[in-house]
Parts: sequence; structure tokens; C-alpha cells
Amino acid sequence: MTESTGELTLESSLDRETIDRYELIVTASDHGQPSLTATTTVSSLVVVVVVVVLVVVVVVVVVVVVVVVVVVVVVVVVLVVVVAVVVVVVVVLVVVVVVGYSDSIRRKR
Repeated sequence: MTESTGELTLESSLDRETIDRYELIVTASDHGQPSLTATTTVSSLVVVVVVVVLVVVVVVVVVVVVVVVVVVVVVVVVLVVVVAVVVVVVVVLVVVVVVGYSDSIRRKR
């Protein structure tokens, strides 16, 4: 164990096919007076559950990101369509005004 970080390293790899369950007994103590100590056991089953939970969390995050991207794309498409409709309406109004103005000028002559 690295004392400054608490990182644990193994001298050899763990083989679940050879040994189906590993237990890690962790003991922590402080340098106080009196020194306090706590011990717990971490089994490989806990590690598997943690990994499964992490995978589920990653999948949920990916799904949420995909949904957000789809929503953003839909919003952008809707905005583009709205802008296109507004442009068409403005062009039609300009044409109507210009044609109407031209007709009124012709009638006055």
C-alpha cells in the first residue's frame, strides 16, 4: 500500500476461475492518543455489485445524453422551420404591398 495515497497494488493478478471469492480486510487507525482503529471486510461480491452499479449509471448517463441531443436537434429543426415560414410570410407580404402599391400608382394615372 502506498502510504501517501492509500493505493493498493497486487503482486500477482486475481483469477476468479481459480478462486471464486476474495476478501480484503481493511484496518484503519489514526495517530491520536489513544489511537482509534476500525476494521472492515470487502468481498469480491461487493466489487462486482459496485461495477454493475457503475455500468448502469454509465448507461443511464449515455441514454440521457442521447435524449438531450435528440431534443436539441428537434428544437433546432423546429426553429429552422419557423424561421423559414416567417421568411415566406414576410416575402409574401412584401410582394402584396409592392403589387398593391404598383396598382394604386397605375390607377392614379
